[in-house]
Amino acid sequence: MKFEEANQFRNLAALAAFLIFSGAILYTFYSLEVIPGVSYIYSLIAPNVAPNAVGTIVFDFRGYDTLGETLILITAVITVGVVFGRGAFIEEERAELRHVKPTPVQSVFGVPVIVMLMCFGLLLIFGGHLTPGGGFQGGSVLATAFFISIVIYGIHKNPFHYGHDFLIGMETLGALLFLILGVIGVAVSGYYLYNVGANIWGEGFIGFLKYADPTNAGMLPYLNVAVGLEVFGSLSVAAVFLAEARKHD
Repeated sequence: MKFEEANQFRNLAALAAFLIFSGAILYTFYSLEVIPGVSYIYSLIAPNVAPNAVGTIVFDFRGYDTLGETLILITAVITVGVVFGRGAFIEEERAELRHVKPTPVQSVFGVPVIVMLMCFGLLLIFGGHLTPGGGFQGGSVLATAFFISIVIYGIHKNPFHYGHDFLIGMETLGALLFLILGVIGVAVSGYYLYNVGANIWGEGFIGFLKYADPTNAGMLPYLNVAVGLEVFGSLSVAAVFLAEARKHD
């Protein structure tokens, strides 16, 4: 089979898969039965869980959606690795991203700015149930700090260099922690991702996984940590793949 014919067949297969998948989603949307008042009722209960109502809704009211979003991010990183990751395994060419020497301003202020961003990202993660922020935002800020270090210092001369194994480990740890917390909810109450520590519905054990602060956030801070690790690891792995893709040029 010629290359043009194979490419045409691949495009047709992709189009058919897209149409089937889109049709299934549209059918699901039209089949949904909305129960009026559920969101309103939960909005009244949410302040009893944590001050940050957005974080409460993301992890407590619609925790399944958040879990799906984290898995989608992992899928996106796998795609980036398939397309651009070949350069990461070429050891004989230690090519930097056509990197130039940092300017004096970058050399002086680069590390302090990166450290400040890392501290800010950790603050967003650990305080996400109290103030605006959370795992997605904090993990993105941590990954941004790593991006900046790559831009200024390059991949291999980076003082904040994280290897592939470390970043993939952070990504895997975050995803597994999210899944395990959901299983704990099943074991205690019978409901996946049930907020055990908050226990606003009267299921399970009240004191289990209760976060040590004046709020009643329960598992929310732990879920923020899980998502923060997963987002930081995923985006940083993608950055490494893109930076090392130039090795294959």
